[in-house]
Amino acid sequence: MLLGASNFLVLALPERFQVGQTINPNEVNRTAQARGAAWVQDGRCSHFLRDGGTIRALELLLVARRGAARPGWAADPTRAIRVADHGGSARADVMRVGFPRRRDLDRLRLWWPCERTGRSVELELLGTPGSEHDDLIAALERSECH
Repeated sequence: MLLGASNFLVLALPERFQVGQTINPNEVNRTAQARGAAWVQDGRCSHFLRDGGTIRALELLLVARRGAARPGWAADPTRAIRVADHGGSARADVMRVGFPRRRDLDRLRLWWPCERTGRSVELELLGTPGSEHDDLIAALERSECH
């Protein structure tokens, strides 16, 4: 039984973004202690990010896994990132979704290992085509994972 609050990530975003919860409940399977807090070592969560400067909304999916296993897409990243002094990978591409009417979504994926909590963090942002990601990546690199 898990009682109390657990942290997935202390998320840094540009000021114009607001975070909203989805109907999907957070899944926490295992936690690790670091700096006096419980950090999710194995679990997932999803949220919406609303851009107050535009009508843009992004879906944020975060998955924490035990160990430092690198996902297949991170072997060929678009760029290298650094989150909380951990080196990682970022990749932007387009994803086809929907049935029977298919549509494209821009996808930004970030991954980094956190040795302090014994986990790796994979963050995915999905949004409408034409999204610029440079400001988001710069802000997300200021996030804290332990």
